[in-house]
Amino acid sequence: TPRRGVSTNHVLRDLSFTIPAGTTVAIVGQTGSGKSALTQLVNRTYDVGAGRVLLDGVDVREWSLDALRSQIGKIEQDIFLFSRSIAENIAFGAPGVPQ
Repeated sequence: TPRRGVSTNHVLRDLSFTIPAGTTVAIVGQTGSGKSALTQLVNRTYDVGAGRVLLDGVDVREWSLDALRSQIGKIEQDIFLFSRSIAENIAFGAPGVPQ
């Protein structure tokens, strides 16, 4: 029986894959297919309701958030750039990086 106020709709179900270390991966698909949900589970924006997400064989819930998120990059479909140089846009999320 689901807890009160908890949805029983699953965004992702029966998903399993392995990505070799050092590999760059692009997650593509139709709107609503679970791309953002997948990345949010990997970087622990949300925790899994069932199952687990492993990085290097370690459950992401055991990683420190800083260490985990420093290893993950995400590029959104709708890219927003400030009216500044390309270098300033790239360095925006990393204060103190020389431009």
